[in-house]
Amino acid sequence: MGLDSSKDINPNAARGYILEKFTRHKGGANCMVMEPEKYLMATGGEDKSVVLWRINTTPTQSKATLKGHSDYVSCLAFHEKFVLSGSADCTIRKWCLTTHECLFVFEGHAGRINKILCAGDFMFSSSVDHTARAWTLITQKYEAMEDVCLKIFEGHSKAVYPLIFIPDDESSLDGKTMSEKDLFITGSSDKTTRIWSLKTGKALHVLKGHKGTVNALVVDPEGKMLFSGGGDGVICCWSIATGECIRQMTGHESAILGLIGHNKMLYSCSTDKTARAWIMEFGECIKVYRDHQHSVTCIKYLDGYVYTGCADTYSRMFKAKTGECKRVFKGHTKAIVQLEPVYDKLYTVSVDGTLRVWDTTGILEDDPAEIDKELNSA
Repeated sequence: MGLDSSKDINPNAARGYILEKFTRHKGGANCMVMEPEKYLMATGGEDKSVVLWRINTTPTQSKATLKGHSDYVSCLAFHEKFVLSGSADCTIRKWCLTTHECLFVFEGHAGRINKILCAGDFMFSSSVDHTARAWTLITQKYEAMEDVCLKIFEGHSKAVYPLIFIPDDESSLDGKTMSEKDLFITGSSDKTTRIWSLKTGKALHVLKGHKGTVNALVVDPEGKMLFSGGGDGVICCWSIATGECIRQMTGHESAILGLIGHNKMLYSCSTDKTARAWIMEFGECIKVYRDHQHSVTCIKYLDGYVYTGCADTYSRMFKAKTGECKRVFKGHTKAIVQLEPVYDKLYTVSVDGTLRVWDTTGILEDDPAEIDKELNSA
């Protein structure tokens, strides 16, 4: 568990708020994912590798580099003591976080893996091959791929991207048992969203309304409403039970690239150089986060702040309620592809191939007026 020799530590660079910079990937970084307990992080890159990072330490430590894919790594997910990586080589690999060995290779897709989603002992994947698949992660019990691949969801006419799984109850997360009411949802560049029965593999509803690729999906906390973000700049709100479009939420002027939910709020980011906050129940846009100079590629929420990554090479930190940009993180030389706020730090990866760690502390001290606001509202 050695430190990365290609790392710069500059805790005094207050203007840019940069704490650390790593250049472990030889080429652009494509994806990043945080382990639920916030101890480990993984990044995947054009160099066909996955890098594991220990982030509950100061400084950040590069733990291991996982090699085995024959093409670039496109998506990642953590599951218990494993990390899963999807690649343009059409496979998904399951790696042990302790030994760093590849324990299993999931084969069957005929195109790049776009997304991996883990739920209990199920794994779901989407691909440019127009399909999605459901797999069991209990791979040590099965040798034949047909035993590991539980379902193939066929029906989309173009690439499949975002995925959502809504289990009937916790008992249906054991990697083999499927309930009649388990739902699986996919979005595609064929402009449709499909709600599937996990048990039968059949489409229950085909949601039509977008005029562009469905790039993002989010479900409300009650699991009753589905929000889809499209390449047409529209967010559609759907009834999961009936498949009917409840409303269309307009305001973005071009493609929506990402959606996230927090409590009863929905946050979106777009190629129109803005991010927005919406009330899920009413579809009302209550805040616009501006100042970006290019497409807003990714968005996260943590402790009252909205974080955005942008193709203008900067990431930003906004006060969620006021929309005020509190901090701009400058240092990347190419577009930011993903970011993760954790505790008092922000992690970002970029097409420039670097992982950077930023300081998110001291916001109140930076702005005396903010102190007064917080005190008055206490």
